[in-house]
Amino acid sequence: MKFETDACSPVIGDLLYELEVASWVKLADQVARRIYSSLKSKSNIKLRLSGKLRVLLQALNSELPIDIDNFYKEAIRKIYTSSCVFNAILECRISFNGSIDFEKLFFDTLLDRIGSKGFHNSFKQEEKIHKRKSESLYNYIYDLKVAHNKIMIVRLDLYYHQELIQSISSQQNVVDDWNRLLTFARKSFKESCLGYAMKVEFGNDRGVHVHSIFIFNASNLMNDVNVARSLGHHWVKDVVPGIGRYFNCNEKKYCERYEWRSVGNFIKIDEEFQNGLKAMSDYVTKPDPLPRVVVHGLKKQFRKGEINDRKKERVRRRKEVLSAISDGNGSAPVF
Repeated sequence: MKFETDACSPVIGDLLYELEVASWVKLADQVARRIYSSLKSKSNIKLRLSGKLRVLLQALNSELPIDIDNFYKEAIRKIYTSSCVFNAILECRISFNGSIDFEKLFFDTLLDRIGSKGFHNSFKQEEKIHKRKSESLYNYIYDLKVAHNKIMIVRLDLYYHQELIQSISSQQNVVDDWNRLLTFARKSFKESCLGYAMKVEFGNDRGVHVHSIFIFNASNLMNDVNVARSLGHHWVKDVVPGIGRYFNCNEKKYCERYEWRSVGNFIKIDEEFQNGLKAMSDYVTKPDPLPRVVVHGLKKQFRKGEINDRKKERVRRRKEVLSAISDGNGSAPVF
């Protein structure tokens, strides 16, 4: 991640340093997860150190300072995957005598640590949290579909220009920025705006960004791509002018990549709707502990709307109808 830093204030300098730390932690997290996934899928096969993985291990070692300050230690301590990589590097640096391959030593040490019961238990706990959030999002949008005859799902990825220094401080306001977009959606589409969900994430390419979902009553709207464009345009032109960027997940060429459609207009509660909704819910709620390292005071990475009591009662009654028809092997009604 590179920024123009000719005139860098002390505050910006601190934020830049935190992003550098977060970039290392992110890479360590990705490497640990990749190795763990390989260990799970190839339990009877001894893993080998590939050329690509060797390069990643070299980068992790070379980019980790010899003298680690308290911020670095605290950032690493919060994330079990990166902590595992960090401790493996320290262990190898102590035992390395120059007569052996450091990356091979690092790799073997990582295999032992990542294959431990403690790492497995941490991963399983993370999986439970992910499953709970994914099911919560799935049920929320599913119930909105039950409550309405036709819904429109719009998804946007919102982020900041990663080569402008002013983006550094702006990313600290990501939740407030997103709330401004939500306010715009509610004012622009009024009663048609039924609900929302958002997840703050961090990536080495896009920095701090937001996966955003908006749910509308499609009986009053037509083109989901244009609705997504209007929201994205407002983000770029009005919410964070000059530094805002967005990706429209409702564009046809993007949707065609996937087996199950998760955005657009939905009339029936059929296999496509349910499978697409599950895939999207799993993806949007996937674990990413990094935002809490780089966004100060961030308490909740994942947020979604709530269904009011009146609509909950409507959902309950309609689900009873669905259940009765299902028991009678009838076709599902169009709600």
